[in-house]
Amino acid sequence: MKAKIQEKLKAAFTLPSLSAEQKKELLRSSLILLAICASCALLLSGVYSLVEGFIEDNREAPILAAAARTLPADSHIRADFDTDEVNNVSAVYEARTGDELIGHCVHATAEDYDGEMTVVVAVDKEGAVVAVEVVSMPEGVGTKVRDTSFLSQFVSKTGKVECVGEITDEGQVVAVSGATASSDAVTECVNGALAAVSQIYAEKAKEAAVG
Repeated sequence: MKAKIQEKLKAAFTLPSLSAEQKKELLRSSLILLAICASCALLLSGVYSLVEGFIEDNREAPILAAAARTLPADSHIRADFDTDEVNNVSAVYEARTGDELIGHCVHATAEDYDGEMTVVVAVDKEGAVVAVEVVSMPEGVGTKVRDTSFLSQFVSKTGKVECVGEITDEGQVVAVSGATASSDAVTECVNGALAAVSQIYAEKAKEAAVG
């Protein structure tokens, strides 16, 4: 009984002998299948690249819209800046009117009480804050930090800003009552933006001195 089963299994898994013509046809079919698979992989790669670019454009659209509101200019072009060097900074954009650089808009993020906050900070050529806009943040009481009464405190600030309960120094802003975490998150974004722009101008000054 065992021998019969083994014979049947052997017969089932034994490939029939092929003629030279059949082997040639099998090889041709295999090559065609391989070419089709390679073409599909290439097509999928191209589709992925297109979709990835579309997704990136959609992510950048609200940032550029906020940049246009906070620092109106003819163009906002992404600057060549290493965002790993400054905390909270995701991207820096040069704001230009014609050929003149009028300032920078910085896309910054920070951890809020219940998620991530995205902020755009506009900084002029002198390194002072022009405007701040909260692009997105978790819903809740913290959304009060979007109010002009809070954000306007950052205008004209330079260097490092401190968020406090009561102002004792010109480099401070008053936190929104009941929204301390969100107030701190905005302040972190502003400080990151100021640090990034300061670094950009310092590098330009160094290049000019060497040149």
